[in-house]
Amino acid sequence: MSVGALHGASFAVNIDVPDTRGDGDAGVPTINDFISQNPASGLTVSSVFFNSTGTGNASNFGNNFSGGVLLDGFTVTTSEDDLDGGNGTNSGFNAGDASHNDLNPITEGYAFNAQNTVVTIDGLLANSSLGDTIILSMWGIGDNLGQDATFVVTYGGNISLESVTNTQSTLYNGAGESRDSAVGSVPFVNFTFAADGLTDQISFAIDPNSGSGTTINAFSLAVLPVPEPSSALLLGLGTLGLLRRKRA
Repeated sequence: MSVGALHGASFAVNIDVPDTRGDGDAGVPTINDFISQNPASGLTVSSVFFNSTGTGNASNFGNNFSGGVLLDGFTVTTSEDDLDGGNGTNSGFNAGDASHNDLNPITEGYAFNAQNTVVTIDGLLANSSLGDTIILSMWGIGDNLGQDATFVVTYGGNISLESVTNTQSTLYNGAGESRDSAVGSVPFVNFTFAADGLTDQISFAIDPNSGSGTTINAFSLAVLPVPEPSSALLLGLGTLGLLRRKRA
């Protein structure tokens, strides 16, 4: 990877569950949906996109990733943090017609009962350099009130810029809202870290205190390299040239 590049390695994973509870309004998302709905994700149109599918009322999420999936130089693996030694949740649902996220291609499908599932991403040392920006985004709402998630992220000794405790919550609806209202809904959270040059993996899980029924819809990872001094200088000169041209 070129450290001076504007964008480094990046990928997005969607969890798609076959439609068994409605008419499947949203369909399968594209990388453009991730970019437009979460501009701070660091993703670009060239980011790798992986659609993890299941059968029936299942996500097959744990089975699909338990052996590790290679995405743009990163290896993504699921496991369980209880003592069962499982692969992660394979339960899943497609949002019903009465919920607002049935119209959103990213949140329409979700892995259900994900409170014991851990997602681990290896390959940071090969795809980042000291000081690069690492952005990890997670989506976590179901199609019923209260089906939101509190995500916990682990990355070396770093503290995320968004929360000193490395935990953030999604929110299905604001107080007093109905299932079909998108008011107050926060389907994703972003965690931003500075690469320490020592840690190869980053992982996330749902706080077990979130309770049963918690969900994962999607997640993404992007590395934004720190520009080389020469690149930063050229960028500054280009900006200066544009300013002079406007003044002329």
